[in-house]
Amino acid sequence: MFSWRRRKNRELDEEIEAHLRMAVRDRVERGELSEAARLAALREFGEALGIAFQMKDDLLDMTADERSLGKPAANDLVERKTTIPLIAALASGDGDFRAQVRSFYEEGGNDAIPSVVLGIEREGGLRATRSQIALFVERAKQALEPIAPSPAKRELAQLTDALLY
Repeated sequence: MFSWRRRKNRELDEEIEAHLRMAVRDRVERGELSEAARLAALREFGEALGIAFQMKDDLLDMTADERSLGKPAANDLVERKTTIPLIAALASGDGDFRAQVRSFYEEGGNDAIPSVVLGIEREGGLRATRSQIALFVERAKQALEPIAPSPAKRELAQLTDALLY
């Protein structure tokens, strides 16, 4: 019963959100959107883009090489930072993986980093991060909907899409 109620609430929220987006879009087309509303849309865009960008940075730290990054690969792990791919892998990972990560953070040397990165990939951390990036990219693009069509809006959407590759 609880999950049904939650699903129904989510569906209702999505329906309300879609209706509000259409109403705002209609106001934009009639030239009725205020400067404050445009700024709010751009603020929402910036927040979603910033989150997607940070997740992409976390992902590249584990998937790119030093030459393309311009900094050491897996540097976040070297510095013992907690990143989105790691969090996602820990959430879905088994006890052995969690024990490996705990050992690495508490006492492990950097020679364990390749094994930790493989574990993050094996436990779905990279895949989950890519999915979250796509979600925030879509959120950023939706935030632009109230903004009137323009070359700048097109470029912002293209910039956002670049995070998917």
